[in-house]
Amino acid sequence: MSETDEFGRKFFVCDHLNESGEDVQAEERRECTKEEANLISSDCGHGVHMPVLDFDIPARLIPSTTPGHFHLYIDKPMAWEDYEKVLIALRDAHVLQAGFVKNSIARKATFVRPPWVKKPAKEEKP
Repeated sequence: MSETDEFGRKFFVCDHLNESGEDVQAEERRECTKEEANLISSDCGHGVHMPVLDFDIPARLIPSTTPGHFHLYIDKPMAWEDYEKVLIALRDAHVLQAGFVKNSIARKATFVRPPWVKKPAKEEKP
């Protein structure tokens, strides 16, 4: 019996994971219930994936002023050329908005409001 998390990601079990979580024997993973799982996958079935990423660097996910939106702070220095590749890849995967990436590339930096600065209220049109 297989099961998914609340977003549709499948649970898996691999009997031979080492302490770092790597599959040391390249054994097949099999779908399972949440209770027996030692892995969660990006796989939601039918070719659909919801990213699950293993960051080996410090990172923080900070709530935006818009409910359900977030700002990801990746605390790893990188050259602009490398960062631009990250932005383009996330745009192409529809994770970042095209306008945000376009403006960021033009400015050669990304900018977000800090958590204590609220967006101005939208004016109602008469």
